[in-house]
Amino acid sequence: MTIADTAVQIKLMILFTVGLIALLTVIIISIRHDHRIALNSTLPLIIVALFMLIVLISLLLL
Repeated sequence: MTIADTAVQIKLMILFTVGLIALLTVIIISIRHDHRIALNSTLPLIIVALFMLIVLISLLLL
């Protein structure tokens, strides 16, 4: 990998990490507010968070 490729990979890792932290915060607040996992609001957020986690792990393994 070139230096530019590594820089882009690091920027993507930072972006996905910040996004994942923000998404997990929204999920935790939603669960605490409703005291349950709502199928129409919280479950899609959990699926997106899992996808972001998989992408972040794949970026780390490159």
